[in-house]
This record gives sequence, C-alpha cells and structure tokens, in this order.
Amino acid sequence: MDKKQYKIAFFGSSLVSAYWNGAATYYRGIIKALHNLGHHITFFEPDAFERQQHRDIPDPHWANVSIYQSTKEDAERALIQSRDCDIVAKASGVGVLDRYLEAEVLNNRQPGQRVIFWDVDAPATLASMNEGANNILKERIPDFDMVLTYGGGPPVRQAYKSLGARRCIPIYNALDMDTHYRTKNRKSMNVIWLSWVTGFRTGKNGWIHFSFPWRKCSPKRHSCWAAAAGKIKKYPKMSVTLATYIPKNTTLLIHLLQQFSILTGKAWPAWGFLPLRVFLKRRERARA
Repeated sequence: MDKKQYKIAFFGSSLVSAYWNGAATYYRGIIKALHNLGHHITFFEPDAFERQQHRDIPDPHWANVSIYQSTKEDAERALIQSRDCDIVAKASGVGVLDRYLEAEVLNNRQPGQRVIFWDVDAPATLASMNEGANNILKERIPDFDMVLTYGGGPPVRQAYKSLGARRCIPIYNALDMDTHYRTKNRKSMNVIWLSWVTGFRTGKNGWIHFSFPWRKCSPKRHSCWAAAAGKIKKYPKMSVTLATYIPKNTTLLIHLLQQFSILTGKAWPAWGFLPLRVFLKRRERARA
C-alpha cells in the first residue's frame, strides 16, 4: 500500500462492544493500527443484540462509529454514506442483514473503489458455503477485490482461491507495542495457557500436542486450563486443569496471577491451525 491516506468504511458486528462479540478486540487492533498509519476509518455497526447497552469502550478517537438500526432501510443509508470511501470492507458475522450487506457493498461499488470481504471466522464461513447454506456469498467471492481472513494459513487461502477469490491474505493478531514489549528481566516466569482442547490436532492415541516451544523458555511453572474434557499429553513442568466452562471473572483472575499468559481459540483441523489469539504479558511493577 502506498503512502496515500485512505478513507475506509468498515461494516462489522461492533467496535465499541465485546458483548457476544469476540471479534471486537481484533477490530480494535486493526483499525487503531490503520489510524496510526494516517487512514480515516468509519465503522458501521448495527444496533443489535443489546451491544449498545453493554458497551465496554466509548467511541474511540481513532475511528468514527456510525450506528444504524437493524433494517434494510437504515442499512441502505449506511451504504450510501460509504460511497465516498476509497475502501469498503464487509466483515463476516455482523449478525444481522449479512447476506444483504454482502451483496450491496458490491452493488454500490463506485468507480475506483475497492471492496473487501473480511472473514473473521473463516472455518465457519467456508463450511457454510461448502454446505450450500450461503450460496449468495459463494457466487460473489470472485467479485471482491480481495478476501482478508482472521488467520487460517495456506488451507484457508487455497479454499478461497478455489472459490475464485482474486487474492486471499490472512491478517493475524499482533501485539500493541505500547502495552506489550520485551522485558529486561530475562529470569524465569510463570506461564499459563488457556485453550479449547477438543479442536486441536491429535497424535497417536488421541493425545493433544501443543506446538508452543516449551523447551526454549525456563518458566517456574506451566499451567494449562482446558475448556473441554480430553486427554492431554503432560509435558514436563506443566500442570493441567480441565474445566467444562471457565467464567470470565476467573479468566481475568488467572491472567492477573500469572506473569505471562497465552489465550487461544479453537483450532480447526480441516482448515489448518488458527493463530494464538492473545499473548498477555503482565507489566512489571515499578520499582521504588
């Protein structure tokens, strides 16, 4: 991308609320980074699923948040507002009017405007298209200038190319260097891994194998919390706790008690591994 400052319209589930909206933090990281590069972003989100009543951030200074009602009439007004943008991105999983928006961002494309389909749950979207539940999107994939995906790797890229995508590029999570940075203290630390287990690839006898390079670090103690029952290969220095459900407050407490946390999502063997969702490094207390 050149140094031009772009006006970008983004149709997604919600930027200001993570309520039943796991993609919120991903959107925030991407859009904040685009803003820091000098681009101007308007995020169009529907007033749906009580997300506006459960906001966890105010409107950010790095994006213009435009809320529309969950009707075609109001969504059309949002589409009209996006016509003067250089780039229009439609994310998967908005939750309301997805089929309508996926068609209309293309039908409303202006001369010179780029239109992108941004898939934040590629395994689910691809499965839906392969099963015939989303033929409208499947037929329109070749019309998008490119497809961006929240992870997935080569299997996802190949799957979208087989559907006629012009380009398919995975956009992975990244660390915010304002809050996450290399520590000067290279001593051992406590490490915890929070993960869904059942989706991970298994080796012989059904054991689950984690790919994190344990031998390259010397932690005091490894911990693994699994949000599903299953057999886990017990690596040295790793304690394993199985739980059918880990409450949000418990998850937060776990992070606060550790110095370094790894939070992963589900891995889908049919489409390859999804990347680690979050690396959480607890900032050291300032010394007097």
